[in-house]
Amino acid sequence: MEFRTLQRLASQPPQLQPGSSSSAPALGRRPRGYNFDTADFAKYQTMRDSYLESCDSARRALSVGGVIARLAREVLPVSAILAGPSQDALKGNQDVLICDGEVFVDDGLSTATKKMLCGTYEEDNGTAGEKGMYAWFPLENSWNSSGLQVGHWTNECEDWYKEHFQKILDGKFSPLPSSKWRTAMRLTQLAPRLLYLMNNAALDFLQYSPSACLHD
Repeated sequence: MEFRTLQRLASQPPQLQPGSSSSAPALGRRPRGYNFDTADFAKYQTMRDSYLESCDSARRALSVGGVIARLAREVLPVSAILAGPSQDALKGNQDVLICDGEVFVDDGLSTATKKMLCGTYEEDNGTAGEKGMYAWFPLENSWNSSGLQVGHWTNECEDWYKEHFQKILDGKFSPLPSSKWRTAMRLTQLAPRLLYLMNNAALDFLQYSPSACLHD
């Protein structure tokens, strides 16, 4: 489940300067028909782990939930989420949220960084200006629409993760395009619907229960 570790600032930080925020490296591009192997996976792991270990704001990966948080836990202790927001975030170079005139900051995770953490490559399709994306692990939208996404990391999620990881190490799996990830992760279409209904029921309780703690 995604959560935030916001810190309130006394005043709004200076406007973000171009190039001032940290960014993750990219795994690069592969030609159409490229055959991925375990050496490619090892290089991805090295790049991912180096980023998580060296970038203070990478702690945010632990709080986004899903498979990204699980990948981050391969490197970072869960307690790392308490070591922030980072100095970069406090300077206004990460996520800045304003609510009722109050300014809050937290570390952010860009779309490009999330793609890198999931082991995503660009692949040329042979047509000018067109390229596909292939990844070792499902991207955030594929995970969130899967039958495994029920709001927290379950035993079934962990079983899937370990089995999938072993397939990669055994050379029995290659990165999939986004369209195939959505199919592979669907498993059952009832889980996303159930999560939606559970969230609505919880919100109704908080809003309308006599002992509710949430008010308009």
